[in-house]
Amino acid sequence: MQTTPRPLTFVCVATGSLNGQADVSISRLYGMLQRFAPAPFELLCITDEQRRLDPRIQQIDASSWREFRRPGVHPTYYKLSLFNPDYLDRHDFIYLDLSVIIQHSLAPLVQFAERCGSDLVGVRDWFASELNSCVMRVRNTSLAFIHQDFVEGRTYPEAVPGDQDFIAGAMHARGHTLSFFPEDHVVSFKKTMRQGAGHWAAARSMAENAQIVKFHGAPKPDRVFERFYMEARYGPRYWIRGRFRFPFDMAHLRNCWDSSTPTPP
Repeated sequence: MQTTPRPLTFVCVATGSLNGQADVSISRLYGMLQRFAPAPFELLCITDEQRRLDPRIQQIDASSWREFRRPGVHPTYYKLSLFNPDYLDRHDFIYLDLSVIIQHSLAPLVQFAERCGSDLVGVRDWFASELNSCVMRVRNTSLAFIHQDFVEGRTYPEAVPGDQDFIAGAMHARGHTLSFFPEDHVVSFKKTMRQGAGHWAAARSMAENAQIVKFHGAPKPDRVFERFYMEARYGPRYWIRGRFRFPFDMAHLRNCWDSSTPTPP
């Protein structure tokens, strides 16, 4: 008898209200996956409160996970729950931040993850850290020590407060290899916009080809589509160099963002 292949598993994490945008951001992510996932998929959301979401999005209740409520714990440390197989019973999955826009088919990213022998594949950070955890392929059974280190109170040097330096530090301490997606799979909106003012062609190529655009710090995705925002924030540094186009196709990005509400079953 032929069996139906298990769908691709994507996971996100949402804690707190995220400035009132949590529920809509999760829904947008699901809608983008409907457009760009290369195969049938499921989306699981680790959350500390019940969300008003499409019932096809499986919510995993994190409200009783007390280790993340210790004083001084950065909110992004909830991502360390990805490495606890008792919390998440999908042991091979792709994690996605809510502050990303998917703009092309994820087939190349998924294929790279499937071919890669490492238990963790992430994004090489664009700034201070080694790992950026915005997109990760995780095999959590063999990486359970990451969450356990946190529970036991271990610490690792942090260039940036939050989960990603902890993940890298715990892996290095155990002799595990960090692997990274090709740099053109996931690009930073902020860095690409900075690069575009001086090296427009290279920035344009990165912006055009990336499957995922990551927004970190400011601006967030909803802000860049406000009327006149891009011209006010980035226009002068481009215009002074005689550049009158941005590296990103903002109309295409907005289409991916605006039309990403889930389609009915």
